[in-house]
Amino acid sequence: KALFATVDEVHRVTQEEGIDCHFQKGGVFDTARSPLHVQRAHEHVEEYRAVGLGSEHMRFLDADEARAMMNATNTLGGTWTPHGAAVQPALLTHGLAAACERR
Repeated sequence: KALFATVDEVHRVTQEEGIDCHFQKGGVFDTARSPLHVQRAHEHVEEYRAVGLGSEHMRFLDADEARAMMNATNTLGGTWTPHGAAVQPALLTHGLAAACERR
């Protein structure tokens, strides 16, 4: 759960420091395109369950859900977690360096 909180912490710091790194929190999708990928996706979800994390943290997507959520073709399923974001890494790095220098 601490790792999940780091995504929001990065967002908080970028907002506080005025760093425009194109932060976009939208979760993480992983598509399964073969039967082996589907098996691994189920295993990944089970790893979350084994440590007490429910579907609000990680869930398996069947083929229809994966196609609808990801607009992915040739998919047999996948996984989704809301705990992820995209950033432009160079902008984040330069912004953090500038924030450190200001302090």
